Amino acid sequence: MIIRPPKTPEEFQRYRELRWKILRAPFNKPKITEQDDAKTEDYPIMVCEVDGVPVGVGRAHFISEDEAQIRSISVEPEWEGKGIGSIVLKELEKIVILKGAKQIVIHARNSAIEFYKKKEYQEIEPSYKLFGEIEHTLMKKIIRI
Repeated sequence: MIIRPPKTPEEFQRYRELRWKILRAPFNKPKITEQDDAKTEDYPIMVCEVDGVPVGVGRAHFISEDEAQIRSISVEPEWEGKGIGSIVLKELEKIVILKGAKQIVIHARNSAIEFYKKKEYQEIEPSYKLFGEIEHTLMKKIIRI
């Protein structure tokens, strides 16, 4: 597996396409644009079997000096259950910890809570309902060095 950030405009397009396909298309929501990604300083990651073609993606950014948020982890359906989501999460955690994160938060879809619990995230509280139907829960991981 190749794990790295997208580098070229084409790779960023594939990265955004996979996020849209998994997280938004099932709800008839528009595609994600470059402007959507420009709101914060993101640390995007993609996992590729063939270089430049992601089978899993995710991103992280800092919401304060020592708190990072991981977002938008998406895995191609044929790669689900093969550890790709875990690889994406672990790589994003490494990046933000190296950059000084003391804690990491995730607004997890309720269907993913058990996945994050296995990765040492704790449920904090109900978060929000995306598109009026997808329940999310705020989860947190304290970094112990």
